[in-house]
Amino acid sequence: MARSPQQDLLIVILLMVALGVAWYYTGGTANDLARESPLFTLPGSKGDTRPAYAVPGVSLDTPPASKTDDGPTTITNHLGTSEEYPSPYAKYVVLEEGNAKSGTGGEYLVIRTLSSAPGATTMTGWKLESTATGLSATIPQAATLPFLGSVNSLSPMTMGPSQTAYVVTGRSPNGTSFRTNICTGYFEQFQNFTPGLKLECPLASQEADTYFTPGSFSDECYDIVRAIPRCTLVLSSVPASVGSQCHTFINTEVSYNGCINKHKNDANFYKDDWYIYIGREQELWRSRSERIRLVDENGKVVDVVTY
Repeated sequence: MARSPQQDLLIVILLMVALGVAWYYTGGTANDLARESPLFTLPGSKGDTRPAYAVPGVSLDTPPASKTDDGPTTITNHLGTSEEYPSPYAKYVVLEEGNAKSGTGGEYLVIRTLSSAPGATTMTGWKLESTATGLSATIPQAATLPFLGSVNSLSPMTMGPSQTAYVVTGRSPNGTSFRTNICTGYFEQFQNFTPGLKLECPLASQEADTYFTPGSFSDECYDIVRAIPRCTLVLSSVPASVGSQCHTFINTEVSYNGCINKHKNDANFYKDDWYIYIGREQELWRSRSERIRLVDENGKVVDVVTY
């Protein structure tokens, strides 16, 4: 007996229901075979198994990334709202208050590199910015080896690990920004530096031991030389009785230029301090309610001080 069309339709419906129940209990869209089917796969590169169409129970979106240390910080004050992104240098460069809030002149900030710094860090072109006032200053070039009585050659200020830079708002007493060495203490005799330069020059008596051959200078010369303080140029007249060689030594060797000529190639000649001058006549930083940030060449924040 032939089946009627209604019977055929009923059989098809029952088969579809049975297949649906079996599909559901074998995992549905979560089943690997189902997800690899063209019906549920995005067109694209081979092996892309993301669902192509919205299927109940299947999420099409990846979860949002959580904020990391590289994310921005929003700053809002009377100047407006801005975002600050951390610099990769922030791991080993530190900004300190120094004498910024003195309000009496001689103000300066301090930049330090930690011993963990991977190598030389060039800071010329970086900026110091007040987020309280909007004022800023750019770190200038400096003389790695400063000279007296001649034009200094300037280059980008590059700090190695465990070094310190005093960034002074005003003008340099000797006309340039510079790195210190074992001879720069001579600068302090005639000029005032803030903070003061370290007096690390070799003693005149030590210099005499290598300048004179044994027994070639008189006791009078030796007594005069031994009395010369460290990092001090002799201004008083030297008795003629000490001899011409002693005169030459005191007038040429016991000086800044004499010191660098003799020691500039020594392994310990350069020191770890820099004196950097902005060259501004007026004070730059507020004496209170201040927030100063150090910004690298890409505009990212290295460190911040507040007071």
